Order: sequence, then C-alpha cells, then structure tokens
Amino acid sequence: TAFYAYTKRYSWLPTGDWRASKPANLTLLVSRWPGWPCPKKLAEVYPQAWMLDPDRIDVYIPDDARPCPGSCKTCDMCWTMSAGDSVVFHKH
Repeated sequence: TAFYAYTKRYSWLPTGDWRASKPANLTLLVSRWPGWPCPKKLAEVYPQAWMLDPDRIDVYIPDDARPCPGSCKTCDMCWTMSAGDSVVFHKH
C-alpha cells in the first residue's frame, strides 16, 4: 500500500535526509498556495503541489509543473513524485 499526503504545516517537515526516516511507501508533498511563503529548503527536499487560482495567478509555479488530469484513476503522478517535482491543481 502506498500513501501520499499534502501539508501546509511546513514546520512539521524535516529538512534533513528525510528519506532515511520516512517509510518507503510514503510520499509527502508541500502544498503551495498563492501568497503563502515557503522555506526554500523545502522546495529542494520535497515535491510540491501548487494550487492554480485563475483570479490570483502565482508567478512562482514552475514552468515544468505537470498539470493534474483530475482523476487519480488515470494518473499516478502524486504517488511517484520526487524532490523538485511539481504538480499543479486547478482551484475547485
């Protein structure tokens, strides 16, 4: 069984070699929202999940962020993301 979780509680995330301490079947993603500051170190250590709000475009969303297709049944991207990867979700 694989698990993934998103969090805006940046203080809960270790910034060291987290791969040694987390279960192999767990992927943690940093939630990125327009206007929410995020420590730079987290972007280097964790994958990121961005929220795209058409009324408030976040200029920090990476150009190579992969768009969520809207169905986990057709995609396993969030389960397999690595440090530095980004996915972008449309606001819903």
